[in-house]
Amino acid sequence: MHKMAIKKATKTLQRSSNRLALAIILLMFVCLGSCQPKHTDFTEFRHIPSCGWLKSAPLHFTPVLADSAHTYTLSIAVRHSNEYAFSNASMTVDLIGADTIVNRKRVNLRLADDAGNWLGSGVGALDQVRSPLCTGIRAGEVTKIVVWQGLDTDTLSHITEVGIILD
Repeated sequence: MHKMAIKKATKTLQRSSNRLALAIILLMFVCLGSCQPKHTDFTEFRHIPSCGWLKSAPLHFTPVLADSAHTYTLSIAVRHSNEYAFSNASMTVDLIGADTIVNRKRVNLRLADDAGNWLGSGVGALDQVRSPLCTGIRAGEVTKIVVWQGLDTDTLSHITEVGIILD
């Protein structure tokens, strides 16, 4: 009789131990899942040729957004080298829906402070600055985004990439 009680107690203890291990594993997954970085729904960058970004050469983006119930924030990002000659990057951003301009934004993205220190983050000789443009964009509302360089020069050198981010 004593052996049966020990065997039953051992099985009960094993089941409890298994349940506790399962609970700990589930708790770890919940904790790790909540630590994930914010999900970005659409990111796309356009490479600028080494000869520079021509004023007459706009960049075209076609965002693909799946969640029609969600509203998105549109940000623009610029990657530049340390040889970039200006403290800002001026651009015009056309948000187009159904072949009509829905909204036109003029952007003056500040890339350096008054002392000439780059404001972005980056590795080595490249920096990136990101700035939000507008909020409340719904899937299908903006079908195309066109970005024009807007400085008083025909060719803008040392901008390496321009991108849009919708999250």
